[in-house]
Parts: sequence; C-alpha cells; structure tokens
Amino acid sequence: NLFYSAKNYDSATFYYQRALQNPLSEVYLRRKTALLVNMANVYRDKNNFKAAVDLYQKGYQLSDSLGLLEYKSNALLGLTRIDSTRGNFERAFFHSLERQQILTELKTDEARNHLMASEAARALEVQNLKNKLLQTENEYQDKMIANQRWFGLLIVLTLIGILVFTLIQFRNYKKIKRLNKLLETNISRLDTQNLELDHLNKTKDKFFSIVSHDLRSPFAALRTGTIMLNTEWEELTEDEKRELVLQLDKSAENTHNLLEELLQWSLLQQGLMKLSERTFSVSDMIQELKDLFDNIVGAKELRLNVDFDQALQLTTDYQMLKQLLQNLLTNAVKFTPRGGEITIELRSEPGMASIAVRDTGIGIPKENQGRIFEIDCDFGRPGTEGEKSSGMGLILCMDYARLMGAKLELESEVGRGSVFRVVFKS
Repeated sequence: NLFYSAKNYDSATFYYQRALQNPLSEVYLRRKTALLVNMANVYRDKNNFKAAVDLYQKGYQLSDSLGLLEYKSNALLGLTRIDSTRGNFERAFFHSLERQQILTELKTDEARNHLMASEAARALEVQNLKNKLLQTENEYQDKMIANQRWFGLLIVLTLIGILVFTLIQFRNYKKIKRLNKLLETNISRLDTQNLELDHLNKTKDKFFSIVSHDLRSPFAALRTGTIMLNTEWEELTEDEKRELVLQLDKSAENTHNLLEELLQWSLLQQGLMKLSERTFSVSDMIQELKDLFDNIVGAKELRLNVDFDQALQLTTDYQMLKQLLQNLLTNAVKFTPRGGEITIELRSEPGMASIAVRDTGIGIPKENQGRIFEIDCDFGRPGTEGEKSSGMGLILCMDYARLMGAKLELESEVGRGSVFRVVFKS
C-alpha cells in the first residue's frame, strides 16, 4: 500500500502478487479480498483496464460471498471509474447504483448497531432497577424469616410426626407387598401344578385309550386266531393255516411295537431316559436305516431313496436319534400308497444340520398339523392299507427331539405328501 501511495506501481504489483501467492491468503479470505481490490486499483492507474476489471470482479465475487460490503463497494467504485473512462456510461451507472445501495445498507447497519447499543444501555439500566427491587425484596424476606422463626419448632415437630407415620405406613406396605408376592408365588405354583395335573390326566386318558383299544384289539385277534387253530385245526387247509399264522405274527409284531413305544414313552414321562452322547457319522446311520427298511418298503412296492451332499458328523444320542428316524420312516411307509416314494435327506449348513424324511403319501390336513405331536390329539386314522396307528410314534419323536435339544418341523399338504425334519443347531 505504501508503494501504491507513492505511485510506485511496479513494486506495489510485485508485493501484491507475492501476498496473493502466499498460502495464508486462502486462510484469511478478508485480506485476500483487500489484496484483489488494491491490486486492481494499481492496474487501473496503469491503464491496464482488462487486468483491473478481472481483479475487481474477483474481489467483488469474494466480498459478496463473505458479506464484506465495504470491499464490495470499493470494487464497484473501481468498475464504475473504468466504465466511465471507457465511455460505457450505462454500465457505469448500474455499478454506481449498486454501490449506492451498498452504501445505504452500510449506513443502515451503522444505525442498527447504534440502536442496539442504545437498547443494551437501556436494558442495563432496567437490570439495575430490577437488582435494586430484588435487594428490597430480599430485605423484606429477611424480616419475614426473622418474624417466623418461632414457628420452626412447630414445623420440626410436625415433620417428625409425619416421618413416624410414613415409616409405619411403609413398614405395613412392605409387609403387604411380601404377602402379596407370597400369594402370587402360591397361585403360580398352583397354576403350574394344575397344568401338570391336566397333562397327567391327558397322559392317563391316552394310556387307557391305548390299553382299551389299541392293545385290546390285537389281543382279541390273537385270542380269536388261537381259538380257531385249536378248535378247527383239522378242518383248515394248509394255506388257511399259513395265512392265519401270518396274521397272528403280524398282530403280535404290532402289539410288541406298541408295547415298546409305551415303555419308551413311560420312561420319558418319568424322566428316566438319559442322553448318551457321542460323535458319529450320520450318513452311516442313514445307510443302516435304509438296509433295515429296504424289505419293508419293497413289500409295499415303495421306493426308498437317500439324498445327502456330504458326510456329516453329529454329537448326540445315537440310539435315540436312530429310533426317532425309524419312527418317522415307519410313519411314512404306513401313510404312503403303493408306488409312492420315500426319501431321507441330509443337509448341512454353517451353524445348522438337518435330517428329513420326505414322502409322497396322503398328507396331513393343515388344521391337524399342530396337534399330532400332542398327547391329547384325537386325530387318528389307519394307514393306506388299513395299518393300525396309535399316534404314539410321532409323540415319541417330539419328546426325543426335545431331549436331544433338536427341533422337529413338519411340512405337509393333503394329497402331495409330508416332510418331517429334525434340525440340530451348533
């Protein structure tokens, strides 16, 4: 600025450019705005109007973005003088008009600041008056406190009485709360016992239903067959004797299987069946089951398939899982018509493994799917060829799954078949 005042324009230009090239000019944008406008003044005085206009416009834009009205006014003044010199009076007029508006705004801001200062002074005066009033009120309150001190003892005694009363009430409340909690505990225990009693009644009803119907019928058939063999042995042909013996054998086998299921169920209900866990290959178990059921499914003209994508190791009770799958396969054979298909599927995913028995049987109605695992379910029906069914097999499957910490899932559609899936989570 000193060089510019001395009209040493070259030196002024040199130092202005060095200041603009300094990285700090991008930090202190207010100073950068002043540099742009001052450097434009140098170029204007040197009659380099093109460079001057470019710098004025940059200074104008930067001051406008920063809200620097004074520098914005100086840039407009320089543009007005250049346009007047060039004879572009219309644009010079518009620049001058905009500058007058900015000067007016600057004066308005100055007046506003003066008004704000006056208001602040008046607010300070009001605050001083309030402080004096507050001081007067405090003095009055001090006098009131001094006059009311004799009430203090009465208030203290009253508070002590209230405290004693509150303590007595609180003690009574705690006692009542403890009694209510004890009552709720007893009610909850009674509810639990009622549920257990209801379950025992249902278990008893199921047991007597099996004994009175599912066991009596096979024993009646055995009794009838043995009487016929004993009284009509001579009259029966060899084929009739053979057929009768086969029927007796089948009836005895069904009765034996039912008794085994009842025994297993009884052990589960009494909590006498314990897990015996070990790690084993599930694919080997599935192959054993396939070998066991090949003749059974062949006799009913069914196809038994095995589908697994990889070897799977499980750690659980081997015999319990095998019995569960055997029950599911027996159920699938019973309710799948001739020519149907049964598939054992093994799937393994991160954190989960599942074994499924899929059949193309008659399916289970949707309204009964959630009940077939319950002890009080009355949904019973014979197999596709009149095979007897007590429903105990699926109930045992659910109990086995729970004991092993697995989940037994069912998907079924009438006429299309069923899928029973045992899911283990790692």
